[in-house]
Amino acid sequence: MGKSEKIYYGRMIPEELEITEGLYEINHHEFHTIKDRNGFDYYRVDIQHANLNKLQKIIQGCEAVEKACWSAQEKFYDYFKSKDLLIYVVKDEKIVAFQILSYWVIDRYILFNFDETMVIKEFRGKHLGFSLCTLSSRTLYIKFAPQKKIKYVLLSETPNPLAMRGMYKYRFLFFNMVNTFKPNAALLMIYKKLLALKEMTLVNEDYPFVFKKMFPGSLPPHNKEVKLPDTIQKMIPPEADFYNRGDAFVFMTIFSRLSCIPGIFMAMVKFFGKSFLSNSKVGLINKIKWEKEEIQNINMILMGKEPAS
Repeated sequence: MGKSEKIYYGRMIPEELEITEGLYEINHHEFHTIKDRNGFDYYRVDIQHANLNKLQKIIQGCEAVEKACWSAQEKFYDYFKSKDLLIYVVKDEKIVAFQILSYWVIDRYILFNFDETMVIKEFRGKHLGFSLCTLSSRTLYIKFAPQKKIKYVLLSETPNPLAMRGMYKYRFLFFNMVNTFKPNAALLMIYKKLLALKEMTLVNEDYPFVFKKMFPGSLPPHNKEVKLPDTIQKMIPPEADFYNRGDAFVFMTIFSRLSCIPGIFMAMVKFFGKSFLSNSKVGLINKIKWEKEEIQNINMILMGKEPAS
């Protein structure tokens, strides 16, 4: 494997786990991270290094939220254990929202994906989705801050035409960054490796940012056609099928370590207040546990060497 082909993604969870005693409650103190301005409590779990034997109540709580929001394509537990980070929101002893995230190191790029963000209906409109994205972004920034030469790649996949329209609407946020709407050679390289990594296929080889059958059956039947901006419409092959087959539009953008600091800082203040600065887990003096093996693997990739097996 050559230098340009190095990929690291740690998946160390065994296929079968036995349930043991001492299950964590959903508001287990070890995972509590911060409280937002509206009194919602946020909890963070490093999935790949957590004791999944004890997470059953938390997993079940998140699964209940997912079932209330959409039709899942696979068993939640199988889906959950393949991811990297969970942040969930608790109000009155109940999980009301969560976000699951994956990340990979590809060459000198940290590629991260907000795989799933769910908020139950009665708590929508309280900016919980944006708060979750902000806290996830802050977590990744802290985690990879020691790596001075890396760049970040945000990945978002959706079968929902309304979400695609939203991506285009807010494209001004990425006007000075390489992204799906104006890709360069580096982005296309990362995208091709992502395609292989996820073992996905394209709807049409001439349309690089539409993956085939990613979310089958996730969207309800929709009779009214959603009009997309011409720019996006030209990027979608005529045979794409979002509602039945579950094809997905893929948005990616590359940004530097320094360029994300102002945005994350302002969003943290907006949702969590200035007191976040003194928070022991996401503040200026923070504590995010790094596993020794993970640090070694990432550092070796960034130095152009093979990661440990």
